[in-house]
Amino acid sequence: MFYRVHYLTLLVLGFWLHSSYGECPTGFVEINNSICMIGFEEQLNFCDANSMCVKEGGKRGLRLHLPGVNAPRIPNYMLSNNIIFTSITALLNRSRLLLDGWQFGDPGYSGQTIDSRHQTLPWLLGDPNHSAQAIAFYRNGSFVDDPQQNIKATYLVCELSSRPLPGSVERFRKNWPFSLNIFTLLDSEGCFEFYNPVSFERCALT
Repeated sequence: MFYRVHYLTLLVLGFWLHSSYGECPTGFVEINNSICMIGFEEQLNFCDANSMCVKEGGKRGLRLHLPGVNAPRIPNYMLSNNIIFTSITALLNRSRLLLDGWQFGDPGYSGQTIDSRHQTLPWLLGDPNHSAQAIAFYRNGSFVDDPQQNIKATYLVCELSSRPLPGSVERFRKNWPFSLNIFTLLDSEGCFEFYNPVSFERCALT
């Protein structure tokens, strides 16, 4: 219990300092309008990249996540030929039009999808070209899609979130943004954590 209270205190203090002074914490790069990012020389799969951002944020009393909305603002010196994961995915619900249905994984952006009639990403020529369970990574200023299990990042970028923890409960909408007729997949795609709770109620609260 003490650890939990202490951790929440660090998070609140971190967000207060960031919002009060508008400067990025030590080790971070301020991109624009108080957008802060930090990079790591790591080779990781998609799930481990997400996990490392969370862990590195916990060490600093901050909330970190893979960039999504601000991914195009990743500094050039971090890009080079690096493969950098973003939080933009089409894992849950895929449109037949491959430019549509991509979702941001940034805190506070749950459910926001990309509609190519109003917005598009700077895709590499020929991408996106995977019809199911794809993720978007960033390389040399272009987005590239690939199945989650096929790729490893060569560099990790984490972005500082201005939204505190814990966040609000976000409801999963089965038929949004497109009708989902089949609710099972042959392969497990995405990132999962396994628990062995004593009851369904405890599982829901974990």
